[in-house]
Amino acid sequence: ISGNISVAASNGCGLGSASSLAVTVTTLIANAGSNVNTSICPNATTIGPVTGSGGTTPYTYSWGPSAGISGSSTIVNPLPLCSNSSATYTVTVTDNKGCTATSSMNFTFGATASPTTLTLNYTGSPLNWTIPANVNSITIKVWGGGGGGQYPSGQGPGGGGGGGGYGTQTFSVIAGTQYIITIGAGGGRGATGGTTSFGALISATGGVGGTLSAGGIGGSSSATTNQNGATGGASGCSGSGANGGNAGGSGGGVGGQGCVCCYGDGQTGTVPGGGGGGGGAYSCGSGAHGQCVITW
Repeated sequence: ISGNISVAASNGCGLGSASSLAVTVTTLIANAGSNVNTSICPNATTIGPVTGSGGTTPYTYSWGPSAGISGSSTIVNPLPLCSNSSATYTVTVTDNKGCTATSSMNFTFGATASPTTLTLNYTGSPLNWTIPANVNSITIKVWGGGGGGQYPSGQGPGGGGGGGGYGTQTFSVIAGTQYIITIGAGGGRGATGGTTSFGALISATGGVGGTLSAGGIGGSSSATTNQNGATGGASGCSGSGANGGNAGGSGGGVGGQGCVCCYGDGQTGTVPGGGGGGGGAYSCGSGAHGQCVITW
């Protein structure tokens, strides 16, 4: 609100000239904050914080209904009771001149948000990931890379690579904390797959590469719930490549198929963490890359 005030003095001698003064008064505005949906209650989630603007500082606050608030109702972010599944809270902001403004927000208790899942695949470089705001628990699944299959320089047998290890575990975390995530690479010819890790919280090792005489053993995991990858197959005849081992876990990758008595190529394992198939003479299958899946 703005305008000009004019004042002119008068007495028995007459009327003096007018003098003007520009006056600006800013309107008081209240903001109760965003709506809140939570399944964590009581004594965990506050409403607000209320903000005021305009008018004349300092401000005072009063939330209502006061019967729905635990403790003080005159602070910027009070603690609501959770006796009702939902409620509308209104805050009144009063400035130093007694002017008031109101604002409302909705509080819903018992709303269960759908979980968010993030799948991270191999890129060749470590990844930096930050715990999102308001997240205090995450579940992590990791698969190590699959071991590579083997093949001879001439005609002969080739063993399959071992499957990557698998592990899953739920952790308490702090929002804003950053972690370095490494996704294990699949092994090439006769090579062990890389380790997948989420900081120092959890890891899964890769499967061992196959040899000419035997399949590579599967990887393992540090998690409380874990499953070793399957051992790659051993070739049964000259010119035959054995199958790669499957990765651990129900969602683990399948090992590549070896060429059976055909001197052919082994197939690559499937993501996440499948071991590579052995080759009979020409080439083998590589192990599949590992994977990390985060749910919160």
